[in-house]
Amino acid sequence: MVVAALLIGLGASCSDGLDDGPGSGPDDEARRALLASFATEVVAPAYTRFVTAARALERASRAHVDGPDETSLEASRAAWRDAMVAWQAAEVFQVGPAAAGDAVGARSLRDDIYSWPIVSPCRVDQVVVEGGLAAKEYFDGKNVNVYGLDALEYLLFHDALSNSCPPQVRINHEGSWSALGDDEVRRRRAAYVVAAASLLAVDAQRLLDAWQGEDGFAAVLSAAGRGGSPTSEQRAQRHSTAEGPPGESRVGVES
Repeated sequence: MVVAALLIGLGASCSDGLDDGPGSGPDDEARRALLASFATEVVAPAYTRFVTAARALERASRAHVDGPDETSLEASRAAWRDAMVAWQAAEVFQVGPAAAGDAVGARSLRDDIYSWPIVSPCRVDQVVVEGGLAAKEYFDGKNVNVYGLDALEYLLFHDALSNSCPPQVRINHEGSWSALGDDEVRRRRAAYVVAAASLLAVDAQRLLDAWQGEDGFAAVLSAAGRGGSPTSEQRAQRHSTAEGPPGESRVGVES
């Protein structure tokens, strides 16, 4: 990826030496300028478009609850499609707050928005039975497969009033799904869409905010490789880990 290559060039990799200090090459300022432009001219606009689309989906889902009919359902589906198109343009930026693991600035925010391939239609159906979605903190601590664009797609486009769980799952073998009845299933699915769409709008804004301001990832990129920057500190940490204490294997010792 271009961003990774630029960060490596600025000393974010542990593969080069530390003798000349981070960010001291002749092309470093040009690299930093390119990274800053990437953040402000490419990433921020893409995330802003997604925030707008996520808010539109939230509005459409609320309108469907207020007036549940085929027209409002189709409007919600169209808003989901628009949000998904906007996200597909933004998802390629697997860097910074959206990234997972030990990448610089990683906060795993991507999975809160779109967790594929971690999806579970059955788990979504279980939430329909559980209820409790009106609680603001309902999704706190829940797995990513019960919210985000994936869960919303299932809720909006799964027309059958049956669920996707096997017979041995509690909602089937104890009869709690069938006890709801068709009208209640529709009502709960619509309420679920509102809750998940509202959370999506919040998470979309959270991802955008994570790139902005003095402490945002855009500022991290514009300072990449300079002494004291997160990329420089991570480089030094990786270098230290790779060296290891005297006499100790760089790849660890098997127990």
